[in-house]
Amino acid sequence: MKHQDINIRDPYVLVHEGNYYLYGTRSQTTWSDADGFYCYVSKDLENWEGPIEIFKRPDNFFAT
Repeated sequence: MKHQDINIRDPYVLVHEGNYYLYGTRSQTTWSDADGFYCYVSKDLENWEGPIEIFKRPDNFFAT
């Protein structure tokens, strides 16, 4: 997928061993309680693989 097709909020990019890892809050929860985070992986900041779910808020979690 192209970078313009990614819809997340609060994005953060981490570079590790030649790969870019884009982390962010799921866009589906923009105006409600957040329920998880996605990660996308790229070698060129243009073409991305994902989303990969890296966290899902469990029931009775201490924060929303």
